[in-house]
Amino acid sequence: MIDLHCHTTNSDGTWTVEELLKKAQEINLEVLSITDHDSVKSYFEIQKNKELQNIFKGNIIDGVELNCVFDGIKIEVLAYDFDLDKVNNWLDEYYTPEKSRNGLIEEFNDLVDICKKQGIKIEKDLKYNPDTEYPVDVIYYSIIKFEENKKFFTEEQWTSKSVFFRTCTVDKSFPLYRDFSKQMPTLEFLSEFIHKCGGKIFLAHLYKYKLNNHIEYLDNIIEKKLMEIGKYQLAKQYITYRYTRALVRKANTTDQS
Repeated sequence: MIDLHCHTTNSDGTWTVEELLKKAQEINLEVLSITDHDSVKSYFEIQKNKELQNIFKGNIIDGVELNCVFDGIKIEVLAYDFDLDKVNNWLDEYYTPEKSRNGLIEEFNDLVDICKKQGIKIEKDLKYNPDTEYPVDVIYYSIIKFEENKKFFTEEQWTSKSVFFRTCTVDKSFPLYRDFSKQMPTLEFLSEFIHKCGGKIFLAHLYKYKLNNHIEYLDNIIEKKLMEIGKYQLAKQYITYRYTRALVRKANTTDQS
């Protein structure tokens, strides 16, 4: 069994690196890749700590999940097996704390301006803290306080913050759609960069994006040769499928007993 997509507290994960490695060993993973958002700090943490190196007995593949934009849509891609130092240096330069903070503030201000232009009501003098909050979350919770805003959204968008967020970042017809290309790199750039670093790049969770035609979108990426297809992706999908089926069978057995 393998896991090629997981996070630690170095991004938005629940477990520390140590806790994740212990869990991976506990369930007997054979291959693990820690794919924190825009960070490879977990790997340097492991390199510097012999105790961490001795926890997990399987193989570890260097990985990272990167935010980017393709065709005006914000997506995440998974990169693997690259030159760790080169990718880390680029991340440190591109995502400086100051730049990341300023980008979040700009995103929040843009969303407030969009609300005003669209006639969507939000609280007056709405406050935002870039150190503890995501802009879309703050805007969403303010919007749903006013019933008159319901007319702008579907029931699913209104009741689910996750759906609201995904629609906001990918659907160009959405009232609060925003172009993230000024805040993060393009897929074209990341593809060229990761390949120069000797790595491979794949699209993460395609069907989480609220697209009109997922296959057409993916085909467009593949036609431009911006990411890999083949045994790595197929292997992950197949193993994930088998693991899910095993969990379902186990749950059914437990219920029957």
